[in-house]
Amino acid sequence: MRKPALHQLLCYVLMLFTIEVHSQSTKSYAVMLRQEGTTWPPVLRWNADTFAVSYQVFRKSPSASNWGSAIVTLGKNDTSFVETASGFSVAEYYVQKTLNNGRAGHGYVIASANPVRFATGGGLLLLIDENYVKPLTNEIKTLIADLTADGYSVDTITIARNLSPKQVKTQIILWYNSRINGSIKPNTVYLLGRISVPYSGEIFPDGHRPDHRGAWPADVYYGMMNENSWTDAIIDTDSAEFDRNRNRIGDGKFDIDFIFPDTPALQIGRVDLTDMPAFGVSDTLLVKQYLQRAHAFKHAQLVPDNKALVDDHFGAMNGEAFAASGWRNFSAMLPSSAINEQDYLPSVKNGSYLLAYGCGAGTYISAFGVANTNWLVSDSIHAVFHLLFGSYFGDWDNTNNFLRAPLCSKPMALASVWSGRPNWIMHHMGVGANIGYATKLTQSNVDGRLLTPQALTNYHSNNFPSYIHISLMGDPTLRLRYAEAPKQLTATPNADSTVYQLNWEPVNGAIGYEIYAAFGAFNSGNKIAEVTGTSYVLNQKQQAANHIYVKALVLHQSGSAPYLMPSLGSLVKVKSGPMSGVVNNLVSQTSVQLFPNPATTSFMITGFDGVVQVELYDLMGRLHQSYSEVNAGEPLQTGLLKGQFMVRIKKDGEVMQHKRLLIID
Repeated sequence: MRKPALHQLLCYVLMLFTIEVHSQSTKSYAVMLRQEGTTWPPVLRWNADTFAVSYQVFRKSPSASNWGSAIVTLGKNDTSFVETASGFSVAEYYVQKTLNNGRAGHGYVIASANPVRFATGGGLLLLIDENYVKPLTNEIKTLIADLTADGYSVDTITIARNLSPKQVKTQIILWYNSRINGSIKPNTVYLLGRISVPYSGEIFPDGHRPDHRGAWPADVYYGMMNENSWTDAIIDTDSAEFDRNRNRIGDGKFDIDFIFPDTPALQIGRVDLTDMPAFGVSDTLLVKQYLQRAHAFKHAQLVPDNKALVDDHFGAMNGEAFAASGWRNFSAMLPSSAINEQDYLPSVKNGSYLLAYGCGAGTYISAFGVANTNWLVSDSIHAVFHLLFGSYFGDWDNTNNFLRAPLCSKPMALASVWSGRPNWIMHHMGVGANIGYATKLTQSNVDGRLLTPQALTNYHSNNFPSYIHISLMGDPTLRLRYAEAPKQLTATPNADSTVYQLNWEPVNGAIGYEIYAAFGAFNSGNKIAEVTGTSYVLNQKQQAANHIYVKALVLHQSGSAPYLMPSLGSLVKVKSGPMSGVVNNLVSQTSVQLFPNPATTSFMITGFDGVVQVELYDLMGRLHQSYSEVNAGEPLQTGLLKGQFMVRIKKDGEVMQHKRLLIID
């Protein structure tokens, strides 16, 4: 069937992998932009380029979606800009370089005089492959504890491998709707294991058609709450070499190529190491090793050298200059002297790197001049974040796929993305953002060259902006760096356990500590204090919590503004205070759900076996309703109740869950 005219227009303007020789190197297509020092107004600097003709500087609020007009145009020999405007303390800058061949280079940075504290955390849904629940019990418990200690309130749902994408999506939507009106907003879905892979479109982002034109994996589907555009009634194509890419009407693969003008509501990341037989061990063991590495990295026990490499085997490519994605992103994260052009495989084998970019002509299991899956089996990969690009392997759901291969290797790799069509937008990680934030931003980004409206001009995107193939292989909560968590955290009570004296050992380099109070082991809680010392007096009559987290804050700066780098929270348990003030922060750690929520005349509870006892408390801790011998899915009448209530779920007399329920007219 015919596709919409806009799709046809896009196809006509997209370029195949045809190398055009230019005198400029790929580095010329990036502006390696950085903030120098911590003074305000800020000083921005970038590397000199003999091929530059001029530079334009743009500025906006970090939350704005449009750059507007350039605030200044500079000459070809200029390598710095000093802000002269006042009235703001943090800003995002974009510098566009015009080259002598008429093309452009790009760079971005966030600048501030004061330390930035980037907001991470929120509501997270962990979808767990049912095959891992028993063999990886300890690792999953550790993962959830780490996520909670990093500011996420965690819900989990166990997913069978035979569920369809639509069935999985139904679970996500129910979770999202049950959380969206709460104080902790849902923002992240972590796919752990073989969660069914959505496919969509009739696309060929690597330029190969007809053999690779068709449906590609589309994890972004799980982050989209608007189901209306995800149809399966238009595309009917079978030119692709493999059946998984062929897209026929009614086959369960979706029609859409790109998500614009819609945008994902959730950050999505996947750790799926199935179908990787080259590594000679089960996917269960590969995931176990991955989770152990991620735990060590988040606790500052696995610390790479603060440097990056770029290995480019494509060159300028008619101005697409894929590797410029590495140069421009890395400059916002590291000192410019720490970013070098090097061979990927020998470098990550023999050295240690925070970031690595590699691109070259590809197959499903290799990128020419970079590496292949079989080499990663025997060689240790000493780099954490991998940006890779080449033909075929961006379509990652296949045997021994090269994009997923770094996550199977040892000892450092934790994230891998296909960056080049389009460019990934990652410079916010230079001030503490997590990689899931960068993923969602990249999926949403449209730069106005190929898609309308022209006014929507966020970040330079290369070809295939906002297409459904943009996916993250790895934990979406990962940040570039973590401070060391406080050690020897203790809570000493007074006689009636209403006041606790908190103490902990100082963390090297910490300029302060944040204290969070939560009710329940899988709830991140609220920040109740920030101190510079190593002690705090907790009044339980006020805080009403039984889990206390203390995070260290270390000041860090490399390429962007100085920012406060938090550790994971160290945990100490205390006796609960009154229930008042707790309800808004309660989030479950299992698949137990309340539906509908908000409720009217009745509600039901699902996700448990056997029978339970249920009690409804108001915000003052008063019991209003109780139910005995409740089965999963059984309607429970609310009577004349209205307002916010705590739902306490007991099994065999023991409390197994607390949930928040809103009852409306």
